[in-house]
Amino acid sequence: MNIFREIFEGNQDQKYIHKQFIKYGKGKHAGPTAHLTKNKKKITIKASYGYENILTYLALKATKEKIKTKGNIIAYEDIKDGLMMLGIKIEGERKKRKTIIYKIKDTYPAETLTRALKEYPECVFLLDIANKEIKLKTKNTPPKPGKEQDEKYISLQLPAAEEKTILKELCFGEPIKEIDDIKISYEYLIKDYDIPREYQKNPAKARLHAKRKGTAERIIQHRGMKNILATEIKV
Repeated sequence: MNIFREIFEGNQDQKYIHKQFIKYGKGKHAGPTAHLTKNKKKITIKASYGYENILTYLALKATKEKIKTKGNIIAYEDIKDGLMMLGIKIEGERKKRKTIIYKIKDTYPAETLTRALKEYPECVFLLDIANKEIKLKTKNTPPKPGKEQDEKYISLQLPAAEEKTILKELCFGEPIKEIDDIKISYEYLIKDYDIPREYQKNPAKARLHAKRKGTAERIIQHRGMKNILATEIKV
């Protein structure tokens, strides 16, 4: 569910993680960012594209109440029947390039949407969800390639009681006990490609199937300190 934890905890060999890295060529790339703040009653997280599924999961985990939901689920194959079997009503459907965009708008139990996230980790969930406990606001289309990163692409408000869960999921491996003002960013350095033999003479397929080899860094800025966690990647 958490692509960043999977990468840094050694669970990199997953199809949905590979799909996130297809867009990266050789060189250094700025990854997603997040900014966490807290007051007495609530935690606020503002993040860039790349955090959408993670923050949706955290929002759903924080409530047992039904949730007003609207937005888009972007899939790379036809999953309409699967979504409907989970109890999710499709309000609209359209194809765009190599994706299918499902529009949804209804009130759902949190568990219904959580099952969809777990069943379809390759999909992009761009949802607005809200009840008296949580509020998630996400832009309804992915950012255009090459455009400057929007660090407020997603906004999530949660009860302050969710602090430990948030720290565990977003600041894993770092002994931070309290959210006051935390900034998180990722950087990727792609050094080489591991291209399956059957695709080595086909540049288009090589790009899609090649694993990116290099390093990933997570930078956390907190209370005037900058802590960096690094790992080798083959994704």
